[in-house]
Amino acid sequence: MRSMFLGAGGLAVLVSVASGCSSHASSGAASSASPSLSTASSTGPSTTSTTQTPGVSSSLQASAVSTPAVLPSGVLAEIPLDKGSAPNPIVVGFGSVWVATHRANTLYRIDPQTDKVSAKIDLGQSTCGPLVIASGRVWTGFCDDSTKELAIDPTTNQVVGSLQASEVIGDLDGSLWATSVDSTQLLEVDPTTLKTKMAIAAPGDEGVIGGGYIWNADENIDSNAYSGVISKVDPTTGAVVGQLHTPTTDLGMGMTYANGVLWLKGPADTFLVRVDTTSGESTKVALAGFAQMVDFGDDTPVNASGSLWVRTASGVVSQLSLSTGAPSATFPADPTAEGGEITVGFGSLWISNFDSDTVWRVRTP
Repeated sequence: MRSMFLGAGGLAVLVSVASGCSSHASSGAASSASPSLSTASSTGPSTTSTTQTPGVSSSLQASAVSTPAVLPSGVLAEIPLDKGSAPNPIVVGFGSVWVATHRANTLYRIDPQTDKVSAKIDLGQSTCGPLVIASGRVWTGFCDDSTKELAIDPTTNQVVGSLQASEVIGDLDGSLWATSVDSTQLLEVDPTTLKTKMAIAAPGDEGVIGGGYIWNADENIDSNAYSGVISKVDPTTGAVVGQLHTPTTDLGMGMTYANGVLWLKGPADTFLVRVDTTSGESTKVALAGFAQMVDFGDDTPVNASGSLWVRTASGVVSQLSLSTGAPSATFPADPTAEGGEITVGFGSLWISNFDSDTVWRVRTP
């Protein structure tokens, strides 16, 4: 999973949840166990209602980071979150922007019409993995304090289910797809009951859906390795119908699919790996201006609005060609953030700022 901190000298290190970041995969859970459906109770995860400033809870106002008097040109808004929460995963869906936190148990929902927090959801666990929109739910990854992916209902802002899986990949042909907790299997899951329909021997915990197939990279943060092998899985039969062989990347690799091409990026990599899924050809594409981030190294490529987007430095997000990876533009990010993921939607670039506990909304062409 993409959950790496960078230690002194730029070396990737895994640390405990109490002190920072950790892998959210746990080798102690059996991959054969069926996912379970659980309903939030009055004592479980909850949502904080907005009370004073519209869209912002009273507790949020008390601990929010102050907005600077002047923001860089192109930054439309700075949305403050709880101090010390360390926002990272971010995604657009259900008319909102969703942001999860690494040093808190909170999922924030931001209204793009007001640029305010409209809901603050207590997950009961911190988040290391990505946020995924699938099967009518928002899915949050976990850290070492859990082995459960959580499902949030966007109509109620409540946790409505949990799934024993390393990472939810997405949905395809009426099924939810995920990787097993021990990163040895690809799971087809019934999105209603959350029971496993099929388990496929396809190792790895970094998968994407594209071109009618599931692509699962044999990357496992617990074993400190990406093998350079990506399995091509036919979702109708469950058969592994091919393998792609690529250059290896830094531990904690992220991957995205775009028009027959897979793009791979590791936290400390000064390059992208471009993989043609038809020919199988893999090439390294240099990332201009890449500067490794100190705290959180998640700079997974994002496919959105006809471009590839990568946070190439704490203060810079680069827009790249979706076919070649060539740079076309750069956009400002918080230079004090030292990391945080990005997403695109509602005519804007949205940036999590890990160290400064904010989200920036940036104008795009």
